[in-house]
Amino acid sequence: MNIYKINAILAEFMSQTEEIEGVVLISSNGQLLTEPIGIDINTAMILGGIFLHLAQNTYQQLDTQEIESISLRSGEGNLIFTACYPEVFLLVKSSNSLSFGLLERRIHLAAKMLQEQLQTNADLPTVPLQEEPLPKPVVFPASSASNSTNIPKNNRGIKNTRIRYRGLPV
Repeated sequence: MNIYKINAILAEFMSQTEEIEGVVLISSNGQLLTEPIGIDINTAMILGGIFLHLAQNTYQQLDTQEIESISLRSGEGNLIFTACYPEVFLLVKSSNSLSFGLLERRIHLAAKMLQEQLQTNADLPTVPLQEEPLPKPVVFPASSASNSTNIPKNNRGIKNTRIRYRGLPV
């Protein structure tokens, strides 16, 4: 995936329509594939996770294998989650000043451009890495520095180290 071309497509998409407030590409496991443009990174991650969870539940409930798009419309604006490529999704945040049909059409065109770019990179042949044997580890002789008497005896070991665990009790 050529991230520079992908980012250029996203930036051009945002500049063509002033009603679009933010865009980001998200993988099927919820990772951001591009830097969010116009959306806070934490918000983008949360929204991506929510839409992926919704898509997963929809797959199960409707017994379908493919969802083209999920949209959330409110008085403040819209959020549209669109599939661009297998396991790659485009999340778009927009205002309400643009008609929803025109917005969907522009998102569809941007998703098609992204899909073409992702497809071009997927068609490139991959060269398998040659496996070379790992070099043998070098063993250094024991030095007297590790047994140094300059360090007080009570500070040499881990016995005096406090380890705190703030997770769930086991």
